Amino acid sequence: MRLSYLPMIAAAGIFAAAFPPNLSLAKTASPVIVDYCHIDYTQGPNVTPSASISLTKSSGPLEIKFTNESEKTATIVRFGVVIENETASIRDVGSFAPNSTIHHKFHDFSGRTKFIFSSEPQPKCSVQYVKFADGTTWSPGEE
Repeated sequence: MRLSYLPMIAAAGIFAAAFPPNLSLAKTASPVIVDYCHIDYTQGPNVTPSASISLTKSSGPLEIKFTNESEKTATIVRFGVVIENETASIRDVGSFAPNSTIHHKFHDFSGRTKFIFSSEPQPKCSVQYVKFADGTTWSPGEE
């Protein structure tokens, strides 16, 4: 009875040897993690000075809070930002120590005017590129 499992075990071993897992498809996790990606909206100017009614609202700066989870100091972090049908790339340059959290506001996204009853779309941010102080880099798909 024990020997009846032997052919199945042998077949599984041969299959594993003939078709090893494709390690090139594995993606490494980003060394920088986006913790927060947000735009605030504020009420625009009143229709008339005597009326407390506004028909517009304005977008504030894009806020990105991120953490360098690597063991190295990062010097450049590039984020991909998608909001509604628009895409942008934000480059943050500095000295971002290992295991530190950084909270920056990017004013390039400020001042967009929308109708008061329209939606307040929020961005989606992802890390596209990281350069470290030692000259090494990371981008999605690198090993």
